Amino acid sequence: MSSFALNPEFLKSLHAKFQTLRPAIPFQGEEIVLARHAETIAEVFPNWVERCKLDGGGGLYHPFDLNVPVRMPKRLNMIQAYQSDPPLSEVGRIMAQLFARELVSRSAIPKAIFAAPTLASLQTAVDIYNYIGKECGKICVDASLASDRSGAPYWLSEQEMAHLKFNIDDSYTQEEIELDDRSLKSIAESMKKVLPKLSSKNGIVLVVTDALAVKMLKDLALSPKDAVGNRSEEVRFYSFLF
Repeated sequence: MSSFALNPEFLKSLHAKFQTLRPAIPFQGEEIVLARHAETIAEVFPNWVERCKLDGGGGLYHPFDLNVPVRMPKRLNMIQAYQSDPPLSEVGRIMAQLFARELVSRSAIPKAIFAAPTLASLQTAVDIYNYIGKECGKICVDASLASDRSGAPYWLSEQEMAHLKFNIDDSYTQEEIELDDRSLKSIAESMKKVLPKLSSKNGIVLVVTDALAVKMLKDLALSPKDAVGNRSEEVRFYSFLF
């Protein structure tokens, strides 16, 4: 058997590129966690509505892949609604539960959950809530958290959310916004209004929305001119993308 010695310079280069895995930074209990909703079926199969042979009238539905949702709630204008506001894939549902398990394992149970009214954000928030249980705060739905308002006409109503048992916080009053104005300036201004609500909650707060909104919220909150005020320097933000 032959033996050889590794070049010391090579070992130094390895140490420079790779670091030993360390335990995740512990939560202190006052963080705001920003999470992008889990994978939607439209991201996997852009033409999933046609392939499922979704019937807008009778509600017929034929799952064609194991990653396609087994069942979906009936909605008004089924075809248009699901094209504009798609649900999570089966893998997405699993990823949401794994994320919830990670929060529990790190003692980061959110005392309040804020979610955009898109179906993907709601389903992600609901799956997290259902996994954690009653220790988790109920879901506050706020349209200000959505950067993509193109599907607004098809978002679930409060009655539909209640029918689906989404554990929505009925006492929460969301900000009034102009859904027809889809400019980034308008979206940013509406997000600024909801930031104080996030930072005023006691304990860890979880926000579930789309990827662009996650980026915008973090940038706005950490900006010197943000709406949170002096607390922005005290609140720690974590962002996660599924």
